[in-house]
Amino acid sequence: PVTICTQMRTFKFRVYIPDHEKFCYFELGNFEYSDRYLDQKDYPVQQFTGLKDSKGVDVYEGDVIVGKFDLGLGGWKDHKWVVYWHNELGYQWNYWNLDTIEVVGNIFEK
Repeated sequence: PVTICTQMRTFKFRVYIPDHEKFCYFELGNFEYSDRYLDQKDYPVQQFTGLKDSKGVDVYEGDVIVGKFDLGLGGWKDHKWVVYWHNELGYQWNYWNLDTIEVVGNIFEK
């Protein structure tokens, strides 16, 4: 038997607006924002990864996270990392203990 998932993934995005020093959050299909920001070059669009951190906060590309990272023979160590998408490797979550990650900032904060 084949199981078919009927739940659709929500595509959420954000754009950092430097003039206002804040993010604009929107979903695909929210034409007020998606048409304005998805087809522009001034501000990088960051996509929701589909994961939440240990406190329930959505994790987006460009977020800075801390958590336990698998160093192989070196064991699990606290590590800080900027979330980004790699076209061949994806988000590389397989080296993280996802129960421990926490969003502590983003690439736009000083």
